[in-house]
Amino acid sequence: MNEAELAGSGGGDTPAFDALTGREREVAALVATGITNREIAARLVLSEKTVERHLSRIFAKLGLSSRAALAACAEQARLRDLPTCGSDGPRTDSPAMQRTAINPHSWTTALGFDQAELIEGHQRLLVCSGQDAVDADGTPQHPGDMAAQVELALDHLEAIVAAAEMTLANIVRLNIYTTDVDELIGQHFPRITERFGSSRYATSIVGVAHLPAQFLVMLEATAVD
Repeated sequence: MNEAELAGSGGGDTPAFDALTGREREVAALVATGITNREIAARLVLSEKTVERHLSRIFAKLGLSSRAALAACAEQARLRDLPTCGSDGPRTDSPAMQRTAINPHSWTTALGFDQAELIEGHQRLLVCSGQDAVDADGTPQHPGDMAAQVELALDHLEAIVAAAEMTLANIVRLNIYTTDVDELIGQHFPRITERFGSSRYATSIVGVAHLPAQFLVMLEATAVD
């Protein structure tokens, strides 16, 4: 790490890290241990893309340009000594949330969702507007291509929950609106399940006659922690 980076990060003091969110501090602490983005993603139950976005914001906030510089600063600030939600225990700054899957019949679990979820002890509720396939300027993308629209809508949803220091694993309800239910279920729902990994949620798939701007699918989610 060069002198400019050290100065920009506040040297051996910790105040520079006060600019980071709790999740960003967790990522920085894990970078300091020397593990890869993939390992960080697995530890924190995130996607690698989300870890990369966190690192970009961390570098910008601290005025750093490399993992080595970040690791050195985190080491000086003893950031790596902070517990993370991927360590042996959960964070203790708030009561633990408990999610209980409610499935009187278990066939839905094989498809990646629950018939209901009982949420107890949560602290925050994130209600997301419908997410669809637009670029950063709101211009519709991938007309007529449901697979690409699903992927981009999921990217937007993941970015939103990450901005709230959550992950897709915090989503407890996912409503899907589509102009073609058969195509969605038969061809694209497995991809949604894949993106959520082992996390399940309550869901409804709603067929609609029309979505704006030639959209074929829209995702609406609720997340808690």
